[in-house]
Amino acid sequence: MKSTTDAEAEDSCASPIDVEEDADLKKHEPMENADQQDDRELPKWQTAEHLKQYWETRKSFFTDEQRAEAWEETAIIVKTYSDEMIERWNKEIDTLLVYAGLFSAILTAFNVQSYQLLTPVVAADPVIVALERISAQLGGFSVNPPFVNSTQPAFVYSDPAPPTASSWAVWLNVLWFSSLIFSLSAASVGIMVKQWLHEYNSGLSGTSRQVARLRQLRLKSLERWHVKEIVSILPVLLQIASALFFGGLLVLLWHLNRTVAIVGSVLVGLLAIFSLCTIILPSVTTHCAYVSPPSRALFEHTQPLRKILYLCRLRLSSWILGRYTYSLPLFSFEAEKFQREYPRMYSAWKLLHLDDSVTASKWRWAEFSLLSRPDTARELDGDMVATAYTTAMDINYLHHAAVCTTELTLNAMRTCFDKIQLANIAHWGADDHAVPMWSVHPCMWSAAVISFLTVSAEDVLASLETAYGYLRPYSQHIQSDAPRSRLVCADIASIMRLCERHGATPSARTIAELLYRERRLSALMERVARMDLGNDVRHYVSSACLPVILQGLDATTLDDSSAPLALDHLRCIIHCVAPPESLDCKTHDPEYQAARAEAMRALDGLSELLVTSREPADETTRKIDSVFDALCEHGEHAGLLSPKLIEAMNSYVDAYEKRYLHDRKSIARWSWIQELKRSLDDCGHACTWHVWTHLAFTPLIFALLDL
Repeated sequence: MKSTTDAEAEDSCASPIDVEEDADLKKHEPMENADQQDDRELPKWQTAEHLKQYWETRKSFFTDEQRAEAWEETAIIVKTYSDEMIERWNKEIDTLLVYAGLFSAILTAFNVQSYQLLTPVVAADPVIVALERISAQLGGFSVNPPFVNSTQPAFVYSDPAPPTASSWAVWLNVLWFSSLIFSLSAASVGIMVKQWLHEYNSGLSGTSRQVARLRQLRLKSLERWHVKEIVSILPVLLQIASALFFGGLLVLLWHLNRTVAIVGSVLVGLLAIFSLCTIILPSVTTHCAYVSPPSRALFEHTQPLRKILYLCRLRLSSWILGRYTYSLPLFSFEAEKFQREYPRMYSAWKLLHLDDSVTASKWRWAEFSLLSRPDTARELDGDMVATAYTTAMDINYLHHAAVCTTELTLNAMRTCFDKIQLANIAHWGADDHAVPMWSVHPCMWSAAVISFLTVSAEDVLASLETAYGYLRPYSQHIQSDAPRSRLVCADIASIMRLCERHGATPSARTIAELLYRERRLSALMERVARMDLGNDVRHYVSSACLPVILQGLDATTLDDSSAPLALDHLRCIIHCVAPPESLDCKTHDPEYQAARAEAMRALDGLSELLVTSREPADETTRKIDSVFDALCEHGEHAGLLSPKLIEAMNSYVDAYEKRYLHDRKSIARWSWIQELKRSLDDCGHACTWHVWTHLAFTPLIFALLDL
């Protein structure tokens, strides 16, 4: 392991200098460079006074090319989804129109014959009846002068009662004509939908930003006016028409012939049973492929009942396992043993147990006029990002979406996140949707947290908690994407800095406290310490941590309640100083000097804390050991070990030597500190002379390297 003296000789960034030495370092800078430092204008995101103002500056973390590439990717995904959806609907409607045409033609032939049953033929023609009665009267005349007598009564014509159709004929025509109406209605609505889809596709060629917004506007119109539901109703109308036709056919057969009616009823019954089973099965089984608009509607409306049935089945299956000394969850080897010993009970349990919880020109001008409104355009951008993700549920896309969020409004970001959250819950479940999001670059979720922190409404607290739950420094993209990592570090530091000011919402202060307590920023900085983040971000983060450190370490005892929190942030500020191999290690950079000075100031506070006489609490001891580890892994390499700090660490481990001799890691930590102390003692005054000589030539060396 390198000593402090060896590190000084190898690299200028690894010299043990304290705050006073940093001040002397600035004296050796060229005068013209110092004038440039005074006149240098800070970026707007560093001078933001509240989160809303900071939000407007986030897009400066990416170049125009990077943002254009991200929006291009988003537009392509949405275009693919839109084209596939419209093509699928057109093909489905074409098929339904063919079926509706054939079915209506066949049904019309039946109706031509059936409607005559509603007007049955009169038993006798009234004219013939009248002539017959007249003839009978004439034949019954008898002449007895002076009288002419007739043996037949006088004929009086009266209108016969109109014949009534039989009830079976009425029902037959009701069913068949209703079937014809449903069939023609499906065809008529299908033609109208095809006209809507044709208008939807007009003027949507390409993936430019304006065309993408227009496409998203029309997608929202399709959703708002329930076009998807209308398309889903068309096959239902034809199925109802078929059912009505079969019903009328059975009525006719039962009137004509009993044998034929029985055979027809059996066949129609089999078809009805099959259709009902395909509608019901998706609601009671898992991973069923019989998904259709009726089955989907039944699934949504029977969700409370399915939850009750699921709990009953779960309890019954648990009871069966308990009878045979098993319990849930049942491991694979236990399931094999149970199946081998009790095959019938295993089959019954398997049947009950569920693996998954079933829980026009003017019109176009009007559209473009709507798109010209900035608020509407930004809102459509947010909807576009949400649509691009929710249509394919591709987690990798969210890596591009993080760049797009820098151009969204706060309200559009909140709406976008809510849609993503709902899609995640529907896809992964209410309990497991957060874990997949941890692989996304956290700058996506830090944007969501900031957007929710700017409002104080209680109805956003659940979304705020979800966004904060997504914000974890576990993504593999963190160490490979410097622009996004710069952004998330600045985001979290801004939340911690700006939420403590007067006027911040209670939820904002709560999130800031959680960020402090759960050390999300500390864990993030540990992962990006060796990246080229830029000294502006490093200084911004260190300045956010320093007040907490100074407040927590300003205590006379090590068991103060604020000390563990301060020590966690001390680890963060150690990693804010760039190591020698990083391009950020520029001693003439004022941001680098400021971050280094703040780190040295915080470590001076640690030195004072370590020499206290009272024994620290266990939690504080663990935090101190973690700071020692950070100094060993990064601090020594970055030149943060001053003689004062080395003396304080050595006196601390000497006072509590027994704690550092119980395991291998503690022994290694103790040995490292002892080696530092020996190197410092061996160096003496010669080391101090070497350091000052080294610092005098460092600015010149870096100036030459920059040239």
